[in-house]
Amino acid sequence: MSQNYSHIVVYSPLAVPEPQITVQNLQDKGIRYIRLQWADLLNNIRYRVIPTSYFLKLLDSPRPGVCTPRTIFGLAFTTVAEGFR
Repeated sequence: MSQNYSHIVVYSPLAVPEPQITVQNLQDKGIRYIRLQWADLLNNIRYRVIPTSYFLKLLDSPRPGVCTPRTIFGLAFTTVAEGFR
């Protein structure tokens, strides 16, 4: 039985197209908000929406990052667990 690998896609830096949107042209493209998304400790998808101007300021800061309130780690559906308020 011969091995046929014609279904495999080989990725290389040359195969990845240039991004159409860069950090420098976000506002030129009319993008007003950025959605930051992550999976929390319970594997729930969470996100924060921030204005583009704040996102650019975040990237220029000496220590870029996004803070989340402590309450997020204590969420169980729509209730907050004891001790996380």
